[in-house]
Amino acid sequence: MAVNTGDTRFRKLDVDNVAETNFQDDGTDDFSSSFNERDVENLLNSGKNTEALSYILQNAPIGSKNQALKDAALALALRSMSNLKSAQIDEFVGGLKQEQLDLLMKYIYRGFQSPKDIAPAALLAWHEKVSLPLISF
Repeated sequence: MAVNTGDTRFRKLDVDNVAETNFQDDGTDDFSSSFNERDVENLLNSGKNTEALSYILQNAPIGSKNQALKDAALALALRSMSNLKSAQIDEFVGGLKQEQLDLLMKYIYRGFQSPKDIAPAALLAWHEKVSLPLISF
């Protein structure tokens, strides 16, 4: 049986003040200005796949509430990843920071959810190359 402590501090919280209807969302979404799909498309069309993927990782719409923008960034990231050869992956991954590796791994996992954009074998190769620097012994 529980011990009655007599502590009633939890009752001083006014639940009506923290209701979802009173929540004020600022609605600002400034991430759309930093990520430009046309720039990435131009890089991909000119064969600069590593530069395109670097651009996506640097300007990723992480905090954006625009799901269409996030999906477009994912599709472009998967497209640029599929165009890179296996030998280029090592060189590319070696120049990334920890935050960029984490973001790239998130794109890889999202690619596994919808494998229609990229071959699963290519995603596995990327997963292997990206996970090696993340493993700390």
